[in-house]
Amino acid sequence: MKRIIWTAIVTALIIVAIPVLIVASGAINMAATSQPSDFEQTVATFAVQRSMAWRIPEKSAVPDSDDAVSHGLTHYASMCVRCHGGPGVQPEEFALGLNPPAPALEKHLDDFSDEELFWIIKHGIRMTGMPSFGKDHSEEEIWSMVAFLRTLPNLTRAQKKQLKEAIGDSHANTREGSGGARST
Repeated sequence: MKRIIWTAIVTALIIVAIPVLIVASGAINMAATSQPSDFEQTVATFAVQRSMAWRIPEKSAVPDSDDAVSHGLTHYASMCVRCHGGPGVQPEEFALGLNPPAPALEKHLDDFSDEELFWIIKHGIRMTGMPSFGKDHSEEEIWSMVAFLRTLPNLTRAQKKQLKEAIGDSHANTREGSGGARST
């Protein structure tokens, strides 16, 4: 019986010690210019999905009104377009340094439910550059952002113009194109 207990203790120590030694050795390149491995991406994606599954609201409260979409557009233009871009609007140059890159939302909206989008906007995602907006925005404002995001692939000319004006004439936005971080 003692042998089984000692084997379990030694095995547990090895399982903990090896990853700690690898991290402590500095063998893992944590530079933002270093792309994460497939293993890191898989583990991080799984962790975020499981975290959301435990915490997302049970029921969507996406408002169905033009006012809500307009309000969401105003928030997106002031806080999101610089990293995520939008239809016809490139993200700002600094967003190229994000690792992982900010997704081009109009291309990835189908990957998320309304509740997941709400949770991500409200709480952010650790170690990705995605901040939490829940501390300074009401739930109603966040749901309006979700309402706007659902319209992102089909923006009007006026809405696209509003997004471009939010970025201005910065160096990174002299090119036309779809939003989302670009690879160089």
